[in-house]
Amino acid sequence: MKKIFAISLVLLLVLSGCTQQAAPEIPEPEPVPKEMPEEPPAYLSYSDDSVSFDYPDWPDATIEDENLIMLKSDGNCIFSVGKYKAPSSLMQEGMERDMGAVFDGEYATYIMDPEGIHYNAKTKLSYCNYDTYTFSMMCPGEVDSTILSTAQCHKRNITMQPGLGLMPIPTNDSSELIVEGFKNARANGAEVLSWYLFWGPVANNWTLTDHIMEPLTYEGKSMILMSVIYVNLLGEFPPHYESFEDPGFKEEFAEFSVDFVERYEPDYYFIGGEVEIYLNAHRDEIPAYKELLAYTYKEIKKARPETQVGFVSTYHYSTANNATDIIQTLAPEVDLIGYTVHPYEQEYSYKNVSRGLEALEDVKNVVPGKPYAIVETGWSSSSLLESSEEKQVEFLYDFFQFYESSDAEFIIWFSFHELSDCSEAAERHLDGMDMDPEYVERFEEFMCSSGLKRTDGTPKKSWTVWQEHIKE
Repeated sequence: MKKIFAISLVLLLVLSGCTQQAAPEIPEPEPVPKEMPEEPPAYLSYSDDSVSFDYPDWPDATIEDENLIMLKSDGNCIFSVGKYKAPSSLMQEGMERDMGAVFDGEYATYIMDPEGIHYNAKTKLSYCNYDTYTFSMMCPGEVDSTILSTAQCHKRNITMQPGLGLMPIPTNDSSELIVEGFKNARANGAEVLSWYLFWGPVANNWTLTDHIMEPLTYEGKSMILMSVIYVNLLGEFPPHYESFEDPGFKEEFAEFSVDFVERYEPDYYFIGGEVEIYLNAHRDEIPAYKELLAYTYKEIKKARPETQVGFVSTYHYSTANNATDIIQTLAPEVDLIGYTVHPYEQEYSYKNVSRGLEALEDVKNVVPGKPYAIVETGWSSSSLLESSEEKQVEFLYDFFQFYESSDAEFIIWFSFHELSDCSEAAERHLDGMDMDPEYVERFEEFMCSSGLKRTDGTPKKSWTVWQEHIKE
């Protein structure tokens, strides 16, 4: 019995990530006459809103672990089911590293060896409704793990609008609420969710990106912007690169991009954000960027042809600064162009709502015939920028009119919730620029006033309109 305590505890500690737990109390089995053949265990069924599975009709074993749904034992073998707020990829890496688990699809086999006694174990990992479930069977002898195959995920019943998207900034811009933000955005009609990343930080810590990408890609479509260019600046690269013109950059970035799309399978992968702002000030670098796009595109298509590749430009800047030729030069190297469309007037004034629909309808004329998407659009509700919640609602009706009639691949509202720290959000965009305090104040307000909900989650009037539309 002592051995069973040990193996149960080791398994649960690894799966739950805990460092101290009380040993499970497993009841002594009823004695069975040696001459009687063992009968297979009877099976019962469990079901809730997310999962269903069969389990052996064994006595309960107890252990203080809030992640456990079930723990059963006949005094010899142990059956357990856990539910964890972690991506399945992270759980898999932990089991491979700490337990020597070998995975075949979603099933892992491994050996536990407390006190020199071998215990065979098999675990099924299942990512379901934004949680990771573990279904495990372990025995000192041969493991009959067929019961694990009965585990099924029941995806929640939601309706998403084709091509409708949200930038799913969570309540209070909190990293702890990112997954909940993704989940709520899907439940409120968003088929496409977008997220912005930098090559350097991702390559330095894939685990952090795992936490974002598995829930981002769950249920619907995903759009990733990998910011080689970030508006008027270069993005964050691995430390041995300073520019995309550096020798070896093109090849290494393409290799990284292939690894990324194979690992996460995004539907859309955009290389650089609002690129013509930087390139208009560095026109001699346009050929190198065009070559980077072409090479990375070719390598991604070899590995995963279904991922659509593009770059992101900004409609308002390119048309106002005679920079549309840059977009036209780069367009042949990608599947589609992503546009940000923020139709303000001078100094971020949002007083003229009619400009919004006009801008959205004109986007397709920048590169006629080229597939395109609206990766950001919205309308400020700030009185500082000569707007209001009523004007935001007025533009939202125009937004849905465009959504229903346009040939855009998708259209994303920026954003679900407003950012919590406008000064931090604006700092990167204004880095190195000498702006007067009034301009900075208006720019910060522009960055943080287009959400359908305020940063604390309270809805604006536009949120009611959004919900009315998705329920039609």
